[in-house]
Amino acid sequence: MPVAAEPLREAAGMVKLVYALRRLPHLSREEFQRYWREVHAPLVAERASVLGIRRYVQCHTRSDAGSDAAHAGFQARNGGSPAPFDGFAELWFEPPASDRSEADAQAAAQAAAELLDDERNFIDLPNSPATMTDEHHIVGAERRLLVPTSDHDGTLAWHAGLFGWEVVRQWPGGTLLAIDDHTRLEILEGNADFPPVPSLEGTAFVVEVPDVAAVYTAAVARGATVVQPPQDKPWGHRNLILRDPNGLAVVAFEVR
Repeated sequence: MPVAAEPLREAAGMVKLVYALRRLPHLSREEFQRYWREVHAPLVAERASVLGIRRYVQCHTRSDAGSDAAHAGFQARNGGSPAPFDGFAELWFEPPASDRSEADAQAAAQAAAELLDDERNFIDLPNSPATMTDEHHIVGAERRLLVPTSDHDGTLAWHAGLFGWEVVRQWPGGTLLAIDDHTRLEILEGNADFPPVPSLEGTAFVVEVPDVAAVYTAAVARGATVVQPPQDKPWGHRNLILRDPNGLAVVAFEVR
């Protein structure tokens, strides 16, 4: 995974990398995808925080009869295009801060080198291009969570600071943060239509994060209210419960 690319250091806001993967010749697609999911993915998750990875998605190319026929049809349609890739990795990054310490930079470089070493075990690197992209949503409904508040700036700083969500739109008294491809958090200064809610007991905002421990450390450093420190749950999640400036319970979890 080419996480040390120079554009990541120069870009402003969240950036997305799409990595088109081909397997090494001696691996079947099934073997390649199993290693990618079961061996490589945990290595990425362990290093996500130090590398600034906010989201990581694996798209595995399908190999059933119907999909193989579809792939052949696409190749014929395109006049003999190359064989399909074996998968695509999608990664959303938060670029390093301009005041990042030398120790943090060295830790990131070490993490990137370790991932590259593992990639050599299953990826045909010379034939697997990586591309920096901008997303433009054309079809697909956008989902929003609206948080009316009497403290717009404080609420924005709390959510954006802890989770690194990108500001996609701002207007007087309002900000829209991107949580994922189609989900937005709208922070709105209370008004007649949407007054601040006096009590949010019984309501929780649940969000998946790559590293619960890193969010917990950041929350403590920022003086955030911690309702429950990280705990492993029997259904396979590690959960952390915080409370935002409006009293909203925010559950951050990672899949173990």
